[in-house]
Amino acid sequence: MAKVRDLLTPAIDRVWRSAMHDHGFQRAGRRDFVRVCGGILHEFNFQISASGSRDFCVNVAAFSIAGNDMPVLQPGFRLAAPNGADVWLPSASADDAEKSAITMLQLAIVQALHFFAENSSYQQHARYLRAQRWGSEHHRWFQIGVAEAGSSDKVRATEALKTAISYYIADGRDWCAVCIDRAEALISAIDSDRHNELLEQWYDQNRRIHRLH
Repeated sequence: MAKVRDLLTPAIDRVWRSAMHDHGFQRAGRRDFVRVCGGILHEFNFQISASGSRDFCVNVAAFSIAGNDMPVLQPGFRLAAPNGADVWLPSASADDAEKSAITMLQLAIVQALHFFAENSSYQQHARYLRAQRWGSEHHRWFQIGVAEAGSSDKVRATEALKTAISYYIADGRDWCAVCIDRAEALISAIDSDRHNELLEQWYDQNRRIHRLH
């Protein structure tokens, strides 16, 4: 089978790179863009359809680097049409790729920048997360705990982490033990006023995972 030519990546280079640089983003991998604001990673993630059509969408995410030791896209959303449907656009031809990249950039500026502005510090991120509901509530409460600790609200951080632990215990799957250990480690660091030190350590450990230079 002939290899399908990637016409999207060069289109993104032409259309997105300069605009992203103006907003403080750097390239991450072949197509994606990231920046860091107050310990929170802002990401544009280009997803190619698995159908082989070369259609693509753009995922938008904002999350704490210290709180995530694996790649994630939550909280976040896909760039959407006015009716709320996810936008998938073609890139099988050079012309399609160019036009689609322009359309996606226009959507990104309208839809994503406000979301990023609401998640540009630990304090803002904690506020945003508290208004969310996730299918995995244990992870949401852990992320709230990290964000509250990062903003030095030790009481609310400890309460959130204890809530996360209760959810992990109720879940009971094997991997929950690791998550409980991390939550307990942060509670202990808060108690001894070493939470900033621990968050910096986690941040440094997770930088490469999130493709930060």
